[in-house]
Amino acid sequence: MDMVKKLASMDNNYKMNRSIYIHPENIKKMLSSEKEVLDLLITPFLIGERDQEVYELLYYKTYSEVINDGESETITYDSGNLLPAEVTSRIFPGAYINKNDIAFFNEFWSSCFNAMEKMKFNDDTTATTLLKKGAQIFYEVV
Repeated sequence: MDMVKKLASMDNNYKMNRSIYIHPENIKKMLSSEKEVLDLLITPFLIGERDQEVYELLYYKTYSEVINDGESETITYDSGNLLPAEVTSRIFPGAYINKNDIAFFNEFWSSCFNAMEKMKFNDDTTATTLLKKGAQIFYEVV
């Protein structure tokens, strides 16, 4: 069973229609025990379970891409972008990770999830409204 299917079958995820949103603890636990570097695209969502509100945090989407040769490296935002500083100073849009560099893979994703837990989303009125109503972060993993 691949990692995405394992994640989808875990407890505490949020299911709505045909979508499954992964609870942060599930994905952190799964990735911390992963033994190989994976190509992943992870999109965070704020979900208000009580009102069934789902809001995609598009600018916070992050990916890892496996490379066969070369050094692992994070990808940075272009200096002229218009994203809020909260995004550009706390997370990277992605990383190229050498297939043998599991330590970099684990650190990259761990820092991403830790940063997301601290986000206030002050530049996004929909997100701040949802947070005030008790919404939580979940993830879509591809």
